[in-house]
Amino acid sequence: MAIVSRLKNGGVWIPAQDADSDWLLITLHGSGGSGHDFDTLDAVLNIPKLNYLYLNGPIRSFSSYMWYDSSDSRHDAYAILEETLSLCDREGYPPERTFLLGFSQGAALTFEFGARYKHLLAGYIAISGRIEGLASLMNQANREIVKQGRWLVTHGTEDYNLSIDIMRQQVEQLRSIGFHIEFREYPKIHEMDAKEELQDVREWILEHMNQRH
Repeated sequence: MAIVSRLKNGGVWIPAQDADSDWLLITLHGSGGSGHDFDTLDAVLNIPKLNYLYLNGPIRSFSSYMWYDSSDSRHDAYAILEETLSLCDREGYPPERTFLLGFSQGAALTFEFGARYKHLLAGYIAISGRIEGLASLMNQANREIVKQGRWLVTHGTEDYNLSIDIMRQQVEQLRSIGFHIEFREYPKIHEMDAKEELQDVREWILEHMNQRH
């Protein structure tokens, strides 16, 4: 696919079963992962109108990637995502029909980039993450996105990598300034759970697709 061939670190493109659909889900992996971490996501979600773009982060180590390892590289990641979304828009996948889904470091980036981005996306999904620099994010967030954006945040009660207590507190702080966040907890470790969690993600995406037709 033309989009993947123009990305510096490549990625994986899975076309929608409905060939004419302009709905898109972009995924952001965790630190030490890759776009291939989501290889089965399209089959699990099974949404015929949804195209998938599984991105690789910009910092590479052998066969794995990360999105950032410093404040400077974090801003580089923001720039890469902005370029990617602009490219997708030019190829016929507009921001308002694009969902952003991140796991772990990718979940943090979903918030850190998504809330600052100049365009409102169809929806934002953060799985098993923790926001870095929450105070700065709350000050710098795009007011339109705070008011109109819709967020799904999921986390495991048995996640010993990133404590659910931190995410609970961060969600409440974001809600206090107007973020519309649906927060769901699952009896899982630091992983994506296909049986329950991703089925809820599926229903949430379908609900928001139906609202926009």
